[in-house]
Parts: sequence; C-alpha cells; structure tokens
Amino acid sequence: MVTNRQSLETVLADEHGHLVKSIDLGEGVELTPEFTSVKSSRAVGDVSILAFVLSIPAGIITTVASKLLYDWLRGSKVTRIRIHKREISITDNRDRTIKLLEETLDSTEEK
Repeated sequence: MVTNRQSLETVLADEHGHLVKSIDLGEGVELTPEFTSVKSSRAVGDVSILAFVLSIPAGIITTVASKLLYDWLRGSKVTRIRIHKREISITDNRDRTIKLLEETLDSTEEK
C-alpha cells in the first residue's frame, strides 16, 4: 500500500501506541501488517510503502472482500495498492476500483 504515513497511524496503533496485530475489515476479512513499526517503514517522498497480508476466510466471496477492502482503503486515504505485482489506484470510482480489486484477488486464487 502507498499512503501518507500519518493517515494510518490512528488505525495501526492501539491505545498504548503499539502496532495492532491485525485490522478487522468485517465479515472475518483481516489485514495483518508485515512490519514492526509505521515509523520504520520504507518511504518514497512523503508517502510510505506498507506491506500487509490480506486474509479472506473460506466462504467469503471476493466481491464482498473487495468492497470491504475498498472502503477501508478509501477511509484510510490509501492511494495505491499492489496485489501480486498488479498495482491498482484507489480512486473515487468505487465500482471500477472494486472490480479491479475483485479481478486481481480472483486471479491470485488460481495460482
């Protein structure tokens, strides 16, 4: 994910300032940070590149997971996301962006 580091600090830290273990997007879909600190993540200019693992439980279709992920990304001011070498811009066009997320998630299931 590419975002301004400050836009994620409130959702990535608990009440004691420690990094959360995972972020519940709803329906059992979770994002788990693959870094130990927001402050030590790799930065490009004034944005940070942050790695997460997206967990989608069995029985949840990718359409639902894509909608949940999109809503969280937009709310967190994430501008781009890369899923298995495909980069997706997170835009105001909700339907188009969700479709791209869904297609990408579906293609990763086939591998």
